[in-house]
Amino acid sequence: MMPFADHTQSPRICYHSSMVKQSIGIYSGTNEIRADTVAHVLSYPERPIVRSHVEKWMRLDQLPCGNNVVVAIACYGGWNQEDSIILNRSSVDNGLFRSFTYKTIMVEEKKKTSSHFETIDLPPVDMRIRSFNYSKLGA
Repeated sequence: MMPFADHTQSPRICYHSSMVKQSIGIYSGTNEIRADTVAHVLSYPERPIVRSHVEKWMRLDQLPCGNNVVVAIACYGGWNQEDSIILNRSSVDNGLFRSFTYKTIMVEEKKKTSSHFETIDLPPVDMRIRSFNYSKLGA
């Protein structure tokens, strides 16, 4: 919801609507048990500090979709221009704006011939990639 839309220029309303579609938050209260093909979820969504009566009435604060950050609008030695942003590295390292992408993958074991079967199993230890998670494969 865009507050005071009747007092805003129409191109700004279009910009707002396209940016709101890109917001990431908790899209559903049951996102852990849903089987969506792709889902983007913000790690630590926060409720907005300020909200309108319409947002309260429509209960839009039940599924927060952003972070409350401290912002300084200032000139920084000429290194920031127009739409640039400078972030504190420790904030990003501590999880600010961190999100997850959940993907649903469907795999089936198939019987090719009477003596040849496809199986989904753990790869040999010497062929495993250290950064991969093999915990869901049976052993």
